Amino acid sequence: MKRAIQKLEDYWKSAEKAQTEGKYGYAESIWYAALEEAQELPRNDRRRALVMERLCECLWFQKKFDDAVPLAKELVGIYGEVLGHEHFDTACMVANLALLYHVLNDYNNAEPLLSRAHQIKLRELGAQHPEVVHLYNTLVEVRRALGLDKQEKSTVSSLISGRQWSKTGRFQAVKLPEAPTPPKMTEVDVSSSWKKHFDDAKFQADQCQWAKAEVELTQALSLIEQNSITDARRWTTLSALVDVLSKQDKHLQAANHAVRLHEILSLKEGGITQVTADSLNSLAKLYYYGGDIESALRYAAVCTKQYEHIFGAEDPSVATCLVNLGLLQHLGKHYLDAENSYKAALNIRTKKLGAEHPLTTQVLKNYANLLKETHRDEEAEHMQTCATGFVTGTWNVVELEERLTVESEPVI
Repeated sequence: MKRAIQKLEDYWKSAEKAQTEGKYGYAESIWYAALEEAQELPRNDRRRALVMERLCECLWFQKKFDDAVPLAKELVGIYGEVLGHEHFDTACMVANLALLYHVLNDYNNAEPLLSRAHQIKLRELGAQHPEVVHLYNTLVEVRRALGLDKQEKSTVSSLISGRQWSKTGRFQAVKLPEAPTPPKMTEVDVSSSWKKHFDDAKFQADQCQWAKAEVELTQALSLIEQNSITDARRWTTLSALVDVLSKQDKHLQAANHAVRLHEILSLKEGGITQVTADSLNSLAKLYYYGGDIESALRYAAVCTKQYEHIFGAEDPSVATCLVNLGLLQHLGKHYLDAENSYKAALNIRTKKLGAEHPLTTQVLKNYANLLKETHRDEEAEHMQTCATGFVTGTWNVVELEERLTVESEPVI
């Protein structure tokens, strides 16, 4: 059993890294290997459930909806048994299963699940929360498709995007210990205390205990700020905190720290470099997954200009930035801007990769969905739009050539 647990942890780290980098096909194969090791654990073991959950998410982002449905159904059953049918995490998985049925046009199965998830999230988060609004609008669309509740009105488009996939474990009540306020700490004491908090955070993060890691890193950051530390420990602590907050889907909190990181980097670099461009890309990604589309747009636009400045207007990395920018403009209903971004990305990828390359096809599908949404059906047909109308919600990883290197800092 001990050997199986170690293999499971090794698989987890590899799959998590691949999935974070957008290498979903590779991540999928590792998650399946991890799930095989997890079979030795009890059915209600949290580690087994988390592997299934991440595999299900990986399938969702690859649009392998039929493969994801059985996993999502099992997870709904597990969370319902262990946590209760009214628990928030159970509602998250119910909502995910409903979204799978929705994109498969199985509205009869989607409707009761959406209604159930909406009731729980409405109670916990309130009517104005973005998750509740998205669920409500999707529910209205499904009910209309079934001929029900024709008088209900949605407030925004119910376009399904990848970022609507919910992760569990995000809303646990975490009691933060009071920040350390020793009377006067020597430099040695500060260094020792910071190292202990940081090492404890790393240990907790390696166990996927991200909330506990967040507590330790919050303490470490408090020490940094109280003692006006400006060396590499400040960058390292902020980077690690952004990472563990992101893993809990606390993307907007992570973005607040990432803004500080970007300011530090900009001062250190003294101008536009790949490091500052990458930092802007990370910021846009955090705001996107946090649901703040306008902030994401602002950073994505500057990021694109920096990549153009560094590598030239027709570099493949610029095309990736344009795809991300077009996605944000599309979801923000800036349709003309989105069309221009998709066109520019399409031109670059067609020249560099060819018309049949999967990355070129990806832009075509997003462009076609945009045309359909703006009622330009004939043009959309010409683009061979995909049947589900699913706008790819993953953030595209900027692939750079081997000649480029990034100065890396240690993170958890």
